[in-house]
Amino acid sequence: MTEENKPKVRAKIVEIIEKNRTKILDRYYDDYCGYASSIDHKKRNVEELKSIYGPVKIRFSVILDRFISILRNGKKNYDLSKSEQDVGYALRFVVPASRRESHSHDITRTTSGFYRTVTSLVLKELNKTRLSANKEYILELMNKLIYLTIEDLWICSVVGFRFQQSVIQNLLVRLMMTQEKERQKLWSEIHDEFLQILAVIPLKLEIIEELSKKDVLAMKRELSFTKNIAKRTIKEIRELGHGFNLYWVERRGFLFSIKRFIKIFEQRFGMIVALDVNTNVKEIREIKGFAGITLFRIIQEALYNAGKHSKATHVKVTISVVNKNFTVTIEDNGLGFDENEVKLKSRRLLSVGFAFMKERATILNGSLHINSMENKGTRIDVSIPLESFSKRAVFPNNLEKVVKPQEYIGTKYTYNAEVKFKNCHKP
Repeated sequence: MTEENKPKVRAKIVEIIEKNRTKILDRYYDDYCGYASSIDHKKRNVEELKSIYGPVKIRFSVILDRFISILRNGKKNYDLSKSEQDVGYALRFVVPASRRESHSHDITRTTSGFYRTVTSLVLKELNKTRLSANKEYILELMNKLIYLTIEDLWICSVVGFRFQQSVIQNLLVRLMMTQEKERQKLWSEIHDEFLQILAVIPLKLEIIEELSKKDVLAMKRELSFTKNIAKRTIKEIRELGHGFNLYWVERRGFLFSIKRFIKIFEQRFGMIVALDVNTNVKEIREIKGFAGITLFRIIQEALYNAGKHSKATHVKVTISVVNKNFTVTIEDNGLGFDENEVKLKSRRLLSVGFAFMKERATILNGSLHINSMENKGTRIDVSIPLESFSKRAVFPNNLEKVVKPQEYIGTKYTYNAEVKFKNCHKP
């Protein structure tokens, strides 16, 4: 095929697609909804799915527009504006392949189905014309449609995943805040109950005083009973106090809470904990509110992990401020572990603890890194921006914020048939 004939072929393909756009989209849409109906757990029929899968049809019409633009202009690049994205559409393609076979993945099925629909019609219509066209060249042009479709679906999958991640983070923040409120509420109720029990002790002491003058044996029984009440109450308060540290952080401050918890930790696990604070009192006082409690929970979980799993004798906690970041390092001289094996059943509980710590750090717009080697101990580094502790701090999605897909997509996506992806999405 001559070079001067190629523009004519491209123009003819454009003409065929534009003339048969409705037929192409209807035919593909019928096939798509038929496939969706066959795997739909709600057993809805094709007509019912057609009424709710409208965005899919619109999406593929946009893909045709981009393909036409490439054929007309002979350019390999196009811009995809963020306003064209649709989260509902994107989520339809965030589906793993069944049986781990690539051909069963929705993106593979969708791309191949759309390509076959368009290509078969184009070839059929071109055969009716007198235009001299090399089939190999036509298929080369149509192959760009495969890339366009895969790229579009891939981008939408990224949008879908980011949207889902934002929803999960939103729920986690709500869960943590609700958890802390409930802990405080429960502690208040228990506190009142213990006060009532403790109020009985002075009355018992008066009875004991009277019995001491009349019946020594009865006095001893009453004294033993009163002692048991006091011991049992003290024990229960101590045990419950380990979990209700919100009171400490809010009323007595972050540093007091850490020191108090370290004392309890040393008594419980028999380890020596060295606390090294390399920052001034003013910066420490800023560590409060939801962010302060969340950071406290990270340190608490890290120490508990060391106590339960490491078999260490010494733990060091270092608190400092570096480059406008509040940093905490927790390191022990314990057994350590192979990070690649932490997901094994025997390590599953430890892995879950690390996952929660990382999620808490992420919610505070910070980071958490774990370094460990077998028989060489474990080191956990936490870094949280100081601004996360200010009253104006905004955590992921600000809790009440409505998530919009545009916020998770870059302004431009560049298509290039030779170089593949460029600036596919913003990190």
